[in-house]
Amino acid sequence: MDIAIAEEKKSLKGKDFVAYCLFDHPDKEFRKNVHALYYAVVYDIDKTEKYIRRIIGEPDKSLIWYYPAHDNADMIKGKEFVGTVLDGGLYFG
Repeated sequence: MDIAIAEEKKSLKGKDFVAYCLFDHPDKEFRKNVHALYYAVVYDIDKTEKYIRRIIGEPDKSLIWYYPAHDNADMIKGKEFVGTVLDGGLYFG
């Protein structure tokens, strides 16, 4: 997944930045993760932007999709809970 944001897009704020990441970012997997993030934080623009900027700024961390019916709980130990997604949760760490 390519999380790079074009320099001219980094200055966008709030809904404009989130909209770019949701719809116009060139990496399909990144957009998919941003959609899940937006859903997990119940469509909160500020929280979505905060997490996107953290993903970009902390490249050693990422979003983790966790499904309790299929995944081992060890994969989310020490990770930050972001919110729920269908049948599971989204974590950052």
